[in-house]
Amino acid sequence: MMNHVFLWILYSSIMATLIMIFILFIKKVFKNFISFRLSYALWFLVLIKLFVPFTFESPISLFNFLPNVDNHILSPQEIEHNIYSIDSKQLINNEYYGDATKKHSNISNIRGVESQSNLFKNKKLDSYDIESNLNKKTSFQKYISIGSYIWFSGILVMTLFVSVILVNFHRKTKFVKKIENPEVIGLVNYHSKKLDISRKIFLYYDNKMSSPFIHGFFRPKIFLPENILSIIDHNKLSYIISHELSHYKRKDTLLNFISLIAIVLHWFNPIIWWGMKLMKEEREILCDKYALENLNEDEATLYGKTIIKLSSAFSFSKSKNLLVSNFFEATNILERRIVMIKKFKKGSYKLSAITIGGLIFMSSITLTNAQSLEYYNNNTSNINYVKEDISNFKIDSTYKRFNDLERAMDFIDYKFKVPNYIPSGFKFYKVDLMDGRPISLRFENKHNATFNFLISKENIISLLELPKSNFENNKQIISSSNGRNHFIWQDDGIWYGIEYYSKEYLLQKNKILNNISMEDISNIASSLKEPRNINTVDYVSQPYKNFLCLYDHKDIEKAKEILGFSPNLPVNLSNNFKAVSSRTSKLYYDDLNHPGMELETVYQKKSDNSLPKIEFVQGNNTYAYDRLLKDDSYKKQEKGSSILTIDGLRILATEKLNKEGIKKQKYIWKKGGIYNEINITGKINNIDEIIKSLIK
Repeated sequence: MMNHVFLWILYSSIMATLIMIFILFIKKVFKNFISFRLSYALWFLVLIKLFVPFTFESPISLFNFLPNVDNHILSPQEIEHNIYSIDSKQLINNEYYGDATKKHSNISNIRGVESQSNLFKNKKLDSYDIESNLNKKTSFQKYISIGSYIWFSGILVMTLFVSVILVNFHRKTKFVKKIENPEVIGLVNYHSKKLDISRKIFLYYDNKMSSPFIHGFFRPKIFLPENILSIIDHNKLSYIISHELSHYKRKDTLLNFISLIAIVLHWFNPIIWWGMKLMKEEREILCDKYALENLNEDEATLYGKTIIKLSSAFSFSKSKNLLVSNFFEATNILERRIVMIKKFKKGSYKLSAITIGGLIFMSSITLTNAQSLEYYNNNTSNINYVKEDISNFKIDSTYKRFNDLERAMDFIDYKFKVPNYIPSGFKFYKVDLMDGRPISLRFENKHNATFNFLISKENIISLLELPKSNFENNKQIISSSNGRNHFIWQDDGIWYGIEYYSKEYLLQKNKILNNISMEDISNIASSLKEPRNINTVDYVSQPYKNFLCLYDHKDIEKAKEILGFSPNLPVNLSNNFKAVSSRTSKLYYDDLNHPGMELETVYQKKSDNSLPKIEFVQGNNTYAYDRLLKDDSYKKQEKGSSILTIDGLRILATEKLNKEGIKKQKYIWKKGGIYNEINITGKINNIDEIIKSLIK
């Protein structure tokens, strides 16, 4: 967990540093054209990036133009995928439905062969290169762990240091004296009203204060050196009060606090320290500008003279506390403030259209992320493959399964009703649509008790081949078959049924007697409403909400949300292969500590589960690839195994015969943080074309 947070902080620090360098370059080149307001606003881009390193991708992002082998900066997730590999012996994938599980290959069973296709010629990797790469990854992992501990230790030290400063400061403020002078209080009230400040702010003085400043954003106080009134008159004191109240009005004390948090989190980066210092200096200049905006135009000169007089009368502030906004600081910033005051013109503080436009433009190129590796591969790959429009995606199947009733209704051509009541403890699980069978809505409880609610335009008794002798005059009856009871009736020409196991069957199978009762059945049957009027039953399956079967473009959009990436979904492949099924499922590895989501799409020439068959798996967890790459069998390059490089991708290949003597081939690769796997069962010609079409 700490490693992950450290990588995020490190990543955001690098990104913010690059933005800061770019901003300083822009300010240097266009210094005569950038207003003080825009110059200060640009620092917010750095501050935002320090806390929010990731936003949406953009083709005009600054980071698109940085030299990088992947054409983009790796995110912490991609860094982790590249450096963490954990040994394991077996992969387990939970199937969408039923108790069946899919067994992934054991490491020791990886036995690839050299492909005879031109695709794989001269693509083998040297085992020395692989071992060297793995050693580098292991070393880098150690460095990240050590770095994270050092970073966190620095956080603790910085937090302690800041806490000590604040405690000492608040201890000193206990002995300051409140200014009760009516004229001074009148100045505070005058400027508070002029700046539209409703909060009551008091002034305090002490001989330990070296400069006027305001402190605090919930209960702000203005502190003055004790002998300031003997040096300047009340008119000049008025400018000081206006300046400090301007800090409060502009929320500068809050921004000081946010800047301090940024420094604590990024303490290891001296450029960030420097950047926050520059931001604070420009904050003082802009505060002067805001204060002058609320004074008379002829008072600018007197305001500047007050700054000069105080700077000669008092030493510069020794406090480096970012929570304090001093009236004057070092000589260089003092000179910049005087220059700004001399050039000040009334109305120049207001935001201009040029300033707003410049800020929007700079935000669009600095706060957006570079386009992903996937984008570049889609646009620069030398693979002769054209991505299909998802609006054309369609899988026809005689059997369909849904985890959402509303989605299932897209495939039902008649109106029907569903229960607005289900027994306590039961939840909606799925909808099954199958040619020649009733629509089936399945409900289950935590004890694995189940019942199905059936819907059909046709006679359910005939469709299920139930005994007909008990059915008379369309009355509600119960008929039994194979241990199941069926309560069947008609309503507005539509047949309905409730299917559940009989008590005798459950006793025979030693099942817990926790099925629905006749009272439950009666309540279900009497609660029917049109789906749009349902208000007490949730017909979106919570247990299977992330397990989705794909049939057209609507399902692809949902799959993107579940997977966290856009899958490659060609409907047709070469050799007349077409997609016959596609579904998301949860992928667990052997110790159940590395869950992920995957999309498995099956391609066949026919939809009858005949061979040959192609299974294409895309997942958001690359653990399997990293684990296999780390295995000793690949390091030793056992006979028959192969590691291939195709279009810059490292692909793990294997070929073997299953128990039935049928040829099985597997190709695994990682691209852009996405795990990809092709399983080919049976003999297929032109495999190279198929693999190329699935490597996007």
